[in-house]
Amino acid sequence: METFHQLNPKIKLLYVEDDPATRETITSVISRRFPSLSISSAENGQAGLESFQECRADLVLTDINMPIMDGIEMARKIKALDPCVAIIAATAFSDTHYLMDAIKVGITRYVLKPVNFGLLFEAIDGCISRIVMERQLKEQDGFIRKLSRAIEQSPSMVMITDTAGAIDYVNPRFSTVTGYLPEEVIGQNLREVMTRASPLDTFEQIWSTITGGSEWRGEILNRKKDGELYCEELSISPLACEDGEMTHFVAVMQDISRSKKLEQGLHYSEEQFRTLCEVAPIGIFRTDREGNIIYLNPHGEKITGLAAPKATVKGSLSSVHPDDRERHTAAWLEALATGELSPLEHRLITPEGETTWVRAMASSIKGTDGQIAGFVGTLEDITELLQARQEMLKTQKLESLGVLAGGIAHDFNNILTGVIGNISLARFELHDPDKLTKRLEYAERSAVRAKDLTRQLLTFARGGEPVRKIVKVPDLLREAAKSTLRSSNVKCEFEFADDLWPLEVDEGQLAQVIQNLALNALQAMPEGGTITLGATNVLSLQGNRFVTIFLADTGGGIPDYQLGKIFDPYFTTKQSGSGLGLATCYSIIRKHGGKIRATSTLGAGSSFKISLPAAFQACEAKPSSPLAAVSDVLVMDDDEEVRKVTKSILEQFGYTVECAENGAEAIERYRQRKGEGKTFSAVILDLTVPGGIGGKETIKKLLEIDPDVKAIVSSGYSNDPVMADYRGYGFRAVLKKPYLPGEIKNVLQELQMS
Repeated sequence: METFHQLNPKIKLLYVEDDPATRETITSVISRRFPSLSISSAENGQAGLESFQECRADLVLTDINMPIMDGIEMARKIKALDPCVAIIAATAFSDTHYLMDAIKVGITRYVLKPVNFGLLFEAIDGCISRIVMERQLKEQDGFIRKLSRAIEQSPSMVMITDTAGAIDYVNPRFSTVTGYLPEEVIGQNLREVMTRASPLDTFEQIWSTITGGSEWRGEILNRKKDGELYCEELSISPLACEDGEMTHFVAVMQDISRSKKLEQGLHYSEEQFRTLCEVAPIGIFRTDREGNIIYLNPHGEKITGLAAPKATVKGSLSSVHPDDRERHTAAWLEALATGELSPLEHRLITPEGETTWVRAMASSIKGTDGQIAGFVGTLEDITELLQARQEMLKTQKLESLGVLAGGIAHDFNNILTGVIGNISLARFELHDPDKLTKRLEYAERSAVRAKDLTRQLLTFARGGEPVRKIVKVPDLLREAAKSTLRSSNVKCEFEFADDLWPLEVDEGQLAQVIQNLALNALQAMPEGGTITLGATNVLSLQGNRFVTIFLADTGGGIPDYQLGKIFDPYFTTKQSGSGLGLATCYSIIRKHGGKIRATSTLGAGSSFKISLPAAFQACEAKPSSPLAAVSDVLVMDDDEEVRKVTKSILEQFGYTVECAENGAEAIERYRQRKGEGKTFSAVILDLTVPGGIGGKETIKKLLEIDPDVKAIVSSGYSNDPVMADYRGYGFRAVLKKPYLPGEIKNVLQELQMS
């Protein structure tokens, strides 16, 4: 008899025997004969029952007569737990009583002791054969049930016909989709079902294919019970038995009407989108990850002058203007890292050699792996837009210039009225020295206002380069604020850090800033109030040192809509304001490498903060040596009136003055004086001499003649770099035009003390 040695899963055998020697011998013999069996053992019926409850053995081999619980009782209880288990009795008792009891409880085999191993093996083999067969039947039954459930619950329609095409079976999904009940279609021919909406030729093709032993796949149009047409995806194939003879046809069908509509809608959307791209008045492109353009619409081709296959990033890079290529490449590299191409404006050179301004924007497309697979973006020709923008800026500049010119004309007319009027009145008062002096003082005061206006114009325009020196901030700020607020009803409180760092600034310009801010605050508090002025040290995160100056008032404040305009030239909200004060402050601070900011709260006042780089040098104490004796001065200026006035002023202070019209004459006069063994105590040189040698060229020659020459540079062009860095060009001091007699005197005294 065939034995079953390869069992999966293993068959479990429980051997129950109260005699240890017999139990060990039988167990060993069975293990050698049936190595695939999983064998466990027990010494009595009670232990055998407990072991069965744990391992659920498939086959039980048991003795009958055992203590505690005999084999018959144990078999009865095991059968109660599992009626299908096979039980073999091995015992020395052969009477009919025991045999009948064994049959009653369900013992299927009986082997007498002493055991005949041939009979025992035959009994075990028989039980194993039955167990294996039951398992196979159970598995087949389970598979059939599973297959039946799969067909019954399938989301696809399933139909089975015989070889003549008569329908034997349809699953529930068929009825759900078509509306036909099984009894309405079973028995009908396949031809009737498939030609409800499709032509007969289609069915003939299907029938020819499947009866020839092949599978047919395709789409057909069909009709539901309610008359609705639907698109059906059909797969039908022959079913053959073991000898290869066809017995049935199996059809699997799917209602794809919805997906067909979606597909048609998608196709329509694609066509619409493509049409939109094709006629769009803006360039549209798509690239792969390397930047190769795989699509470029007609307008994009028109802008770039390149057809899509040639418009790769590498290919189009040659069309980018040389000055923009580095920025263009950097922007695309950043886009590869971030997934977004920020608006990029650059120039393109078309194949015809024309320069076009474009703006490109793009967003990334992610692949299934989440990585950037490419970009889709737009390209816009902004040449005309930029030209319009430039024209608009020109118009705005002209409008601003008109406002500026009008303001200057207004201010200068007022000033000239004071100058001309007082000089004219002075002619009628020549007989009265006191009145004459007052008229001249009024005229001089108006002229000083003209000087201040000119200085402000140069400062916030392109001029006014600061002439820097190391200053102590508290002293400068106190004096500037006090001079402005003198005789007013506004109180000024000072808050200065004890260890305040010095600044390297133009002393006059910084004083002008504080004066303008203080005046602005004063005008904002007509009923009186308090100004807080102070300064503190600030160390940035990068370790840079700054001094922050702050000035706050308790006035009415500035509305938000005006706050952004307060630094614009000639913007003012005051009847008496010129509109140049804050514009001048902004320009001065910017030229010093600093920043000025304003904040304001309506009803609570305004605050200005100025941040300036701190100096690393300490302030130098002024020497206290006595003044040198009055000596000779050489004045060089191309303007005769300036020469005459300057000479007269200096002679009033006791200086001996010689004048020169240009640099060549000044050099010659200095050389002659040096040849006589004498020298000039000071030389005042005009920086700019039209058609002649100016101060910059003259000082070079004078230094060759006399390395110790004490030269002062003078000019009305305060934006010239020589005025800001006069020492670097060999001058000892600087004198800005127009100047008052006292200013000339102070410069000469400082020069003599140096």
